[in-house]
Amino acid sequence: MRTDQDVSTFTTHGPRRRYSRVKHVAMDKYTSSVDEFQQAKSDGAEFVAQSIQADFKDLIAIFDHQLGGLSENESKTRSHIVEARSAAARGLLLSGRLIEVLRALK
Repeated sequence: MRTDQDVSTFTTHGPRRRYSRVKHVAMDKYTSSVDEFQQAKSDGAEFVAQSIQADFKDLIAIFDHQLGGLSENESKTRSHIVEARSAAARGLLLSGRLIEVLRALK
């Protein structure tokens, strides 16, 4: 019978790393965004774009934090995180452009 620790070790190929502070901050921000979204009426599209932009900023911060904790021996993991960070950076750039387009349409 597997315990939670066994599952964690199996799925991550090692002991579970905890980034509870980063996750907690991101989830708090997400929860407030959901509350604000329910209240938004006329600027709905711009608000959604701003929320997406904020989520990409949070993702980049999480990836930077993860990269800082990796050793030199974890090159494969590092390359995957760098690739994910690059995708998040592109999403941040595109969401910023979307906000500009939406503001120009007003």
